Amino acid sequence: MTGADTACRFSYVSDNAAQLLGIAPERLLADCSLFLANVHPEDIAALTARLTGSAPPGALAWIGRYRRQPDGEIWIEMRAGVTAAADGRRRIGGIMQDISQLMRYQEEIEQSRRLLLRLASHREDLVDAEHKKISVEIHDQLGQILTAALFHLRILGRSLPAQDKNAAGLVADIDALLNDAYRSMKDIAASLRPAVLNFGFATAAEWAAERALKNTAIRYRVDVDASLPELDERCATTFFRIVQEALANCVRHAGAANVTIALAARGSDLVLSIADDGRGMDEAESAPGTHLGLTGIRERAMALGGEARIASAPGRGVTVTVVVPNAIAR
Repeated sequence: MTGADTACRFSYVSDNAAQLLGIAPERLLADCSLFLANVHPEDIAALTARLTGSAPPGALAWIGRYRRQPDGEIWIEMRAGVTAAADGRRRIGGIMQDISQLMRYQEEIEQSRRLLLRLASHREDLVDAEHKKISVEIHDQLGQILTAALFHLRILGRSLPAQDKNAAGLVADIDALLNDAYRSMKDIAASLRPAVLNFGFATAAEWAAERALKNTAIRYRVDVDASLPELDERCATTFFRIVQEALANCVRHAGAANVTIALAARGSDLVLSIADDGRGMDEAESAPGTHLGLTGIRERAMALGGEARIASAPGRGVTVTVVVPNAIAR
């Protein structure tokens, strides 16, 4: 095949290629447009750009849809080498093959991936709903029991003889234990479904950073676009969990001095980022499946229909970016 700036022609067509295209070789040799006319309208621009463009000699690759009679639409892959002919035209020689079955397999894989995403999203919704229910039950029921126990213990303490120092000491110890239990109960309830989310994502992110970094020297900054609409509960909870995991990774591995949590809109997309200035890691360490914490972040992002990207290099810190398409319009 040869090509100029605006036209192309076949100089040789094998019998197999003609059979693939469903057009007799002599017809293709006489009129290249017979082939181009059957290329799918959405794929023709990319093909003609490769055939008639001004790119330097080298390799040419194209995949697109082709209307072959009477079979209907098929997928064709073209691989060729490009050389410069003496008359200035580009000479293209290569092969075409039918990859329809491969594309069907890929579509089936993509459909399976979308189904898994929906299942993962549904699972996260169920888990969050159950966590919320358990959190409320722990806070309300166990909290009431502990409060009643403290109330009765203090009544008992006031009724003890003043001279009974041992009993008074035991009451004080039990009082301290009940207070510890009450604090633990609140921490457990908060870990299941933090009530701070009721005050907005910015406040929740501040709370998460304060808790995660309180025993470290790491400074933090939370930057949430004030013009953003309120996040729905599912999105807010997922973002909150991602922030918690990213901060935990920062404390355990980063050796950072600073970390920044930011949430902003990019068109109709929501973009969450957690960036530290720590020691960073190489590409192999951040690859999918190599780090449980990062895998969890990726899975949570996928459950929202989004994507998590990990950018890092040794000595350059780690930036976790989560992009959820069309989240503003939901």
